[in-house]
Amino acid sequence: MFPIARPAVAALLAILIASPSARAEDTVEQFKTLVEPLLAPATITYAKATATGTQSLVLEDVVLTPPANGPMDKPVSISRVAIDAIDFAGIARGNAPSHLHVRLDGVSSESIAAAPQELTEILGDGPYRANFELDYTIVDARELRIDTLAIELPGFGRLKASLDIDGIESGGGNFADANFDDAALRVGSLSYEDHSLLAKAVARFAEEQHKSEQEIVAEWSESLKSLAASEGHDEGPLLQAALALLADYQAPKGSLTLTLTPPRDAAGAHPIADAATDGVSKTLGVSASYGGQTYALPPDPEAANKRAGIAAWNALVGNTVFAKIDGEEDFDFFSSDGEVRSMEGNDVSRGKWMLEDPKICFQYANSSKECYSLEVIGNSVVFTDEDGTGQRYKILSGNPKQL
Repeated sequence: MFPIARPAVAALLAILIASPSARAEDTVEQFKTLVEPLLAPATITYAKATATGTQSLVLEDVVLTPPANGPMDKPVSISRVAIDAIDFAGIARGNAPSHLHVRLDGVSSESIAAAPQELTEILGDGPYRANFELDYTIVDARELRIDTLAIELPGFGRLKASLDIDGIESGGGNFADANFDDAALRVGSLSYEDHSLLAKAVARFAEEQHKSEQEIVAEWSESLKSLAASEGHDEGPLLQAALALLADYQAPKGSLTLTLTPPRDAAGAHPIADAATDGVSKTLGVSASYGGQTYALPPDPEAANKRAGIAAWNALVGNTVFAKIDGEEDFDFFSSDGEVRSMEGNDVSRGKWMLEDPKICFQYANSSKECYSLEVIGNSVVFTDEDGTGQRYKILSGNPKQL
């Protein structure tokens, strides 16, 4: 080996050997200087902090003390906090971390121990310990991918959610001030794995009401069926999966999982809000699985009858469309003589509509012409402007506002 190479190699080896400890010190120090102040006015203490990488560390025997007179007045003890990934750079900029994966094991508190009597009668005497996990990524300051949001009560059950939400307005890239008003759920899942909670609940209610466990299960099953009937049977997948799990309350056959796939063609839709009026299964595209069986609604026949351009516009002429925009109710009536009459809140205006197939254009007094592409699906229509921003309206028959 050349003489000059030996000291170079030795120096490189020294750097490689020394780097892990330097990174470890930096990681723990960054947590102390960047993360701990964010917990204020609560305080955090821990017996040991060990870095496992440049953006990962483990805290042991953690105590989080809430501020006095807060909703929780007792310290929270956490056996172990494992931060597998955290964006320190984003926090330093005053932003939300673009990626965070954290697991909290053995969470307990005297406040948790003081649970309502109804709950303690089901769970039994404490102390109770819970595990939490959060793993998310922010993409391009407008999409939030939550891979894992989970809570587990060891020995009782585990609930886990995964969500992909986009269309978020992040305010110049600062996700800490993000606006979710026009955000849309693209895909998601929710799963529950029962370990003993359902059996304990059934047993407790049977004892309290002096009935057999089979009678309690039968009553709950009828309640689920009545609820589904009140929703027009649109909640079939949820009902069937829940009934199957309830029937297996003593020995569940794995997780009950709901998969959410809202229609992607519903531009401008707010599926979570719409679910309250249009049904969860249909609006959120829910299918359910349990015990190796999948439950889903049959295909929507209206989906095969999408109309665009002039065919879509013909469905609107002589009718009214309605949407709630920025808290204001917006009604627009399209008369057959080419006039559009609009009411936003208490303000009424008139304009002209012009069909420039495949687009429809509107012009109001003292305003420039605006054109939209449109698509009608069932009793809703989506207007999409030239920037690609969509707004969904419901189609109301005739002129109910007498515009």
